[in-house]
Amino acid sequence: MWEEERPRRRISGWFTIDILMLLSVFFGFMYHAMYPYYPAAVLIAAVLLLLVILLRQQYDLNIRRSRSCKIKTALLRILLYVAVLLTVSLPMTLRCGWKWYYPVQKAIYGTDAQTDAFLPEEIPKTAQEYSAFFCRSAFPGATRIILHFYADDATIDAYRQKAIDCGAATSSDAVNPNRWAGELEEYGVSFENAEFYFYPGCSERFPRVYILDEATGFVMIYY
Repeated sequence: MWEEERPRRRISGWFTIDILMLLSVFFGFMYHAMYPYYPAAVLIAAVLLLLVILLRQQYDLNIRRSRSCKIKTALLRILLYVAVLLTVSLPMTLRCGWKWYYPVQKAIYGTDAQTDAFLPEEIPKTAQEYSAFFCRSAFPGATRIILHFYADDATIDAYRQKAIDCGAATSSDAVNPNRWAGELEEYGVSFENAEFYFYPGCSERFPRVYILDEATGFVMIYY
């Protein structure tokens, strides 16, 4: 007599969803490989993916679970998915005009010795029309960090002194009107009145410069 066939296990659809979610997170972090938290994030994603695969039997629908347990598990998954997706999407927040968000942008996009010395600690609370563009890249010269806003005289003086203390200096040879005049005009700043403080080791093509205009209070920090 043939041995009685065991009932086929039915695996929950959550197994497929969890696998797809973890794979998307894994490849999402690979896409953002130039960001500082990438190695730790990939390690965590890889461990979680391995655990899901090894614990496949926990997705067996034949295991009886209470309704409240299923609801709690679903809510926990949703919260986890939202947290993970927010983490993966952080590098996408390239443009953001929230002054309070600046420390987050700096922590994600500005964690190296050069940007730590170059970027301000915080954006002044009195700053007006603040705008930021952060874009880190693994390719040399492709990183772009641009901040601009309007500030008071004390802030202008502080940034001017910060640039000088870091070795920056004005240089008429390094300033190309064709490169900067049109961009400054968009903010109501005259090229002739603007002060350019170029940091050491930069070039016109890949500048690291503080652009200040005391008359209007304009500040542009360009990396």
